[in-house]
Amino acid sequence: MSFLLLINDNKQMIVSQIVRRQATDGKSLIVRLAVSGFMVFCGAMIYLSSRETILFFDCVPESVINMRSRYRITGDSRFGYFMVYCLPDGLWYGALLLTQSALLINTFWSKCVFLISIVLPFAWELLQLFDDVAGTFDPMDLLVYIITLSIFLIWFNCYQNYHHE
Repeated sequence: MSFLLLINDNKQMIVSQIVRRQATDGKSLIVRLAVSGFMVFCGAMIYLSSRETILFFDCVPESVINMRSRYRITGDSRFGYFMVYCLPDGLWYGALLLTQSALLINTFWSKCVFLISIVLPFAWELLQLFDDVAGTFDPMDLLVYIITLSIFLIWFNCYQNYHHE
């Protein structure tokens, strides 16, 4: 019985933290989620317009397939390779981190999910290196993840310091 009371108290604490946070930080939460959505959209547009093989390409209408050749970025140069193969991954990783930071509350499980989000793309690349998941290992992706994580951590530190003064 005491275990159930502990779980119920913990749920109430989490809900009260979320409600309190939304009341004081609602605009920031909406802005972060909107920026995250925009980053996912930009990454998806690059991916759809420029990648040769897409896993779900069979689901894309024929008109979109024909239109994509007009907006295609080729991966022939280093800049083109970065734009086509690395930038979408960096944008998606940044969106994941930004979303997780928007939903982060001061609980053990929330912090665990946040840490998993930080480690996820690095683990995924390592799994690709050892052929444990579909995909191609690319050291440039690791570099983009490190740059994205660095930018995020600098922003997050400045944001936390600004809002706790």
